[in-house]
This record gives sequence, C-alpha cells and structure tokens, in this order.
Amino acid sequence: MGIRDFKITTNHPFNIYTAGQTVRGKVHFKLHTSKIVQGVYVRFQGIAQTQWNEERKHNDDKVTVRYRGEREYFDEILYLVGENNGESFELLPGEHNYKFEYALPLGLPTSFKGVYVRFQGIAQTQWNEERKHNDDKVTVRYRGEREYFDEILYLVGENNGESFELLPGEHNYKFEYALPLGLPTSFKGEIGSVIYTIKAVLDMPWDMPWGIDDEVETRIQVVSPIDLNKMEHLKKPGNATEAKDLCCLWCKSGPIIIEVHIYCLWCKSKTGIC
Repeated sequence: MGIRDFKITTNHPFNIYTAGQTVRGKVHFKLHTSKIVQGVYVRFQGIAQTQWNEERKHNDDKVTVRYRGEREYFDEILYLVGENNGESFELLPGEHNYKFEYALPLGLPTSFKGVYVRFQGIAQTQWNEERKHNDDKVTVRYRGEREYFDEILYLVGENNGESFELLPGEHNYKFEYALPLGLPTSFKGEIGSVIYTIKAVLDMPWDMPWGIDDEVETRIQVVSPIDLNKMEHLKKPGNATEAKDLCCLWCKSGPIIIEVHIYCLWCKSKTGIC
C-alpha cells in the first residue's frame, strides 16, 4: 500500500481568506511502507479565467467567435521538507504532519457569481381589531399581502454559472424592464402600502458561506390612470344632504341644512381618462 489520508487542513473552517492575510495549515498523510522522495511541498496559486462565445456575421454565414482570457496573481512553491534540487531521502512508515504558512498578496480580486437587478411589486396591509371573547377583550390581528411581480434580471453572469472576477474600478450596467399592465398606484398609509422596488445585487458564490451579497435598493413610483368610462356609477346623478345644529341647550339654533345635487359625477374628456 502507498500513501493514505493525504489531506490539507487550514486554520479557517471554510478555507476563506482576504488579500493580505496569512494562510496557516498542515499537510497530513500516512505511509504504510517507506518511500524515497525528493521533498514535500505545497504550491500556492491564484488564477482568474474567463471565456465566452459570440456569434458574428461573416458574409452570409454566422460564425462563432470564442474569447478566452487568463490572469495569474501568484504561483509559489514552499518546500516543507527537502528542497527542489536536493538529494532524495527516505520517508519512514507512519503518520506525517508538516505545518506551513503563506501570506496572500494584497490587492487580490473578489469572486462573484453575477450582478443582477430584482424588480418587485408588493401590496401589504395589516391592522388590529378588538373582539369580545366571553368576558374578555382579545386583539385580533389581520394581515394580507399580494405580489404583483418579482423578477430577477442578470446583467452579467448567471444564476447557476461559474464565478468570475470583477476588477477594481468603476462598473456600469444598463437594464430595462417593462412594468406589467394593471398595476395599482403606489401608496403608503397607516394600515397598508403598495410599494415597487428595484434592487441591484452583487451575487457572491454559493461556496463562500461567509460572503454577504452587496446590494442597494431604490423605490419607484407607479401612477395608474383611471378610465372613468368603465365606471358606470359615475354617470349617474349624485345627491348629498348634511344637517347640523349650532350651540346647545337654550342657545341651540335650528338645523342648518345643506343639499348638494350633481347632475353627473363623470366628466368626459377626449381620451376618457382623468
């Protein structure tokens, strides 16, 4: 039998570090028999890669152009025992442990899964009412929610795609989104609201448990015009009466009455929309 339980462990449970940090760890393995080696080393390497295809027109045909790029940030070898051009030696049977440490260079890029915007429209309402239950008063809470849309649009990268590098500097990504028809007007009140938001997210890779997505959110106002032509009750005459007494007791006056008559609650415009 040869080598067994060959593994690397580091001082971070998820092997996650920031640029400039020192990575400390241990190389562990077991030998069943003696082995002649030149050394035991660890190799530290950081590489960014990207590739994608684009279709281009060439005469009357479509051709696929493949793009590929690679950048190396570091590639270093550290011998834990022995040396590169040294003499061979014997590793005896048994358990072997070799500690190491390596300081990551500064200015390394962060991996991202993508950059996306999320469009969301939600109506919410909630209120409390007191009810009698036997001889006690209980508070009943009501809550409702309706979602009008919730869509994600990736501006770069994709949901299940590979992670990639975002270089330092300024980044600008354009987007557009067609709002659905029939949306209610934006509203915020004491017991309810209709809110529309756009959220931009720098999506961290799933295999980075410590990573928190960077995000920013803004609200947009939606104004939905009302077509009065579809409201038949507004075409009917309207009447209202209100009476009120001034003062009280012996100073009380007779009732003051006001009556309002409107021939039509609806005024037609050229477009039929007010």
